[in-house]
Amino acid sequence: MINKELLIIKRQIIKVLNITQVKREQYDHNYFKTLQEKLEKLLADFENGEVNKNILQGSVKAYLETGVSESYSDSLIKELDKLEVMLTFPS
Repeated sequence: MINKELLIIKRQIIKVLNITQVKREQYDHNYFKTLQEKLEKLLADFENGEVNKNILQGSVKAYLETGVSESYSDSLIKELDKLEVMLTFPS
């Protein structure tokens, strides 16, 4: 991946991490703790030049299964889905 693509992905990771932190404060659910840990690891890996494309695979589905989300327009669903898609493109 070129540096511009990595920067866009890094910004998306931070965006999803921020949304996750807000959700974690609103809801007492282990999903948010686990997702935050995965996002923090992904961000650290990116900063070290590593790309783990599979770490978030299935995260949107898992979020929907928690029952916390009220609709598909939930900001975490939209932004997490974008991030999952970004990570699935070949480098």
